[in-house]
Amino acid sequence: MRPYGSVRLAPTQAKAAATEKSRALSPAVYAGWVIGAPTTAQVEASRLVLFDGVCGLCARTVRFVLRRDRAGRFAYAPLQGETAAAVLERHSLASDLETMIYVADLDGPTERVFTQSGAVLTILDELGGVWRVVALLRVVPRPIRDAVYRLVARYRYRWFGRFDTCQLPAPEQRERFLP
Repeated sequence: MRPYGSVRLAPTQAKAAATEKSRALSPAVYAGWVIGAPTTAQVEASRLVLFDGVCGLCARTVRFVLRRDRAGRFAYAPLQGETAAAVLERHSLASDLETMIYVADLDGPTERVFTQSGAVLTILDELGGVWRVVALLRVVPRPIRDAVYRLVARYRYRWFGRFDTCQLPAPEQRERFLP
């Protein structure tokens, strides 16, 4: 059973993704993440958080997850970047800056995409610990959760600010960020 808010790959896409992943990791092949050899974090990350790179709330959310993800399970990419463009195209999703997107099993045969409240709650659930309790908000019907999410998204620049450019991560965390 698929969780709410997830999107499954079509069988042909899943087979193509598995074939692509089974190839040797060369700079030209590995999922278009970087030009040049991928870093260890990029190769191992199977969880990807796509966020609005100029949004103050989104930047704070990414910092929140980074502080609590000591194991380095998540990779991050701005929705304005080429990694996000490839994921959105692969799943036929609009390039919408109004939502945070979480991709589970990135480039794997069971790659799933979560959007809006489903993305936030899945990220909290995967952080584990006390954050799993917050993820219990899934008992609230999704249309209600997503309506609240869209309300916050509509006013996020006004309430939390907007940057002119994507914020640079700290040097020790840069390898977890994709273009």
